[in-house]
Amino acid sequence: MRTVSGVAELVTSHVSEPARFYVRDTLAGSSELCRQLLCLMAVLDDGAGPETLGRLLDISVAALIPALEEAYATGLLHDRDGAPAFVSLLARCLVAETIPRSLRTALLRERAALDGPPPPPHDDRPAPELDDRQRLLLRLVAEGLTNQEMAGRLRLSPHTVNYHLRKLFRTFSVGSRIDLLNAAARAGIPTAPDPRDPER
Repeated sequence: MRTVSGVAELVTSHVSEPARFYVRDTLAGSSELCRQLLCLMAVLDDGAGPETLGRLLDISVAALIPALEEAYATGLLHDRDGAPAFVSLLARCLVAETIPRSLRTALLRERAALDGPPPPPHDDRPAPELDDRQRLLLRLVAEGLTNQEMAGRLRLSPHTVNYHLRKLFRTFSVGSRIDLLNAAARAGIPTAPDPRDPER
């Protein structure tokens, strides 16, 4: 864990190999539905209830119960205020690392689509003015890149990327990447990848 501009950020590059092996082994030994559930929860914000998880997995909540029980039995999940949640940020990040970036992006978009179209703006304020770097970061968030992947692509430190993302969160008054993308869409700010980007 490190703190950047007062914001804690988990650094998984320093996690021991036995911890990574435990998570990979746990996923490999779980049923397909349990693996899907854990991976889905690792990508989504905590707080996705059984109804949302069931819709994303295209099963009923009743059919989800055995997978939830199995996920709890792995020790990676516990019950937080009546909803399943990872026992720690580390567990969540290690499971998320097993998911290809393109799949993380697709899951985030599917979740945003399930939440329905963004509500209309509640006031008449103009869209925030964003500089080129902020617009680029929005596109990279839409691609599903992690802070470290963004830092590598932009040749910046992860600290700098985190700083700029936090500024974007404050600019749009949001607390998650999904909310950031929805707020940008409501403001009419494009987040589609730039086809001229040679790194795509």
